[in-house]
Amino acid sequence: MHPVFPDDLLKLQEEFHHGHAEHRVFLAGLPWSVEPLKGWARGERYSHRGDVADSPGWTQEQKERVERMRRELRDLSAAVADHPHWASGA
Repeated sequence: MHPVFPDDLLKLQEEFHHGHAEHRVFLAGLPWSVEPLKGWARGERYSHRGDVADSPGWTQEQKERVERMRRELRDLSAAVADHPHWASGA
């Protein structure tokens, strides 16, 4: 028999997973460094990826969006972990 989870808990978990996926996609599209940094040629820093181009860094808007997304994920994570269902023993 499968456990029965309350609808509100399932909704919170779904929101967390959706937010996490969105966060990962957004991060993947950002420059490799938050702050502007010079790249390097393969071998200079033991890069397994080959040459690494300069990073222009993140814009202020990108930094703010990442922080907002992280804050939302922390809040959702806490809401899932603190849900009364877990204390019910169900």
